[in-house]
Amino acid sequence: LQDLDEQELKGKTTEFKDRIHEALSDIESDIEEINSQLASTGVNPGGDGVPKKELTLDDRMALYEELDALEEEWHKVLQTTLDQMLPEVFAVAKEACKRLVGTTWVAGGTEIEWNMVPFDVQLIGGVVLHKGRIAEMKTGEGKTLVAVAPVYLNALAGRGVHLVTVNPYLAQRDSEWMGPVFEYLGLTV
Repeated sequence: LQDLDEQELKGKTTEFKDRIHEALSDIESDIEEINSQLASTGVNPGGDGVPKKELTLDDRMALYEELDALEEEWHKVLQTTLDQMLPEVFAVAKEACKRLVGTTWVAGGTEIEWNMVPFDVQLIGGVVLHKGRIAEMKTGEGKTLVAVAPVYLNALAGRGVHLVTVNPYLAQRDSEWMGPVFEYLGLTV
């Protein structure tokens, strides 16, 4: 990744999103088809008063059960895909942090100069967070930086990511502090 120019590194985000979309496209098509079938009952929205095909309660229940199964499959495929991509995505996040060293921006009302690149132990903490587990860290060990790589990884699916912190000040400060890393990689905060 060090040999990639800036545009190539930033282009990894699109590449990652495309890989996720490819892995999920068949399932998403099936979900869209079921939602279309569920929406096709009732009165024709064209205003001509022609009734649409009516589904029985059993038909609707069967479609909802199928939809639930597809959503569960979607989450499993997404998780598998993200797990496979994790090493490369984390490496891109780390490389972005390296390339931002020396850049300045305002965070929490104070101008900061970016000087943080995740250590391996912080990346391991990120893996723990991605897996939905808790990583206990003491003050000063870099919890805010630890969250960058797993947030980036999970945001690639396009459904948004929420990072919870203990108070509004830290939420504001940390979004301003880490935001430029995400923005560098083509995401919004």
